[in-house]
Amino acid sequence: MSTSYSFTVTSPKPADEVFDYIADLRNLPEWDPETEATEQVSEGDAVRVGATFRVDVRRFGLTASLNYALVELEHPRRIVARGTSNAVDGVDTFTISPTADGGSEVAYATEIELKGVSKIAKPIAAAITNRSGEKTRAGLEQTLNRA
Repeated sequence: MSTSYSFTVTSPKPADEVFDYIADLRNLPEWDPETEATEQVSEGDAVRVGATFRVDVRRFGLTASLNYALVELEHPRRIVARGTSNAVDGVDTFTISPTADGGSEVAYATEIELKGVSKIAKPIAAAITNRSGEKTRAGLEQTLNRA
């Protein structure tokens, strides 16, 4: 069973700056309120296709770790990251477009597939995803619009 969520936010910051910020998953705790910590676990500091990260998220009072990998980077337009855990597989896609005023627009889409025993949550998965997605949207919008 899969569920999805998408949103679009705008920023006065240029597309290349927004791309660089979002592609570095170590920045997640700054804009995703459910992310407690992120650590790059692949060798080196480079943000590149194949870079892997451990992302600790907190939902419903519980902390879980996901393993994320950057699977597509098309500077400054597209970022695709795949997250996996025992409970979920997910794909997050960011499409970044420059705007006429020199800023940018970020379209975000996530597709989440429940696995194992977490499939029992499928009746409420869409509501959970929408609630989490709205928090993510608000956090990203606020962060990208800071001076």
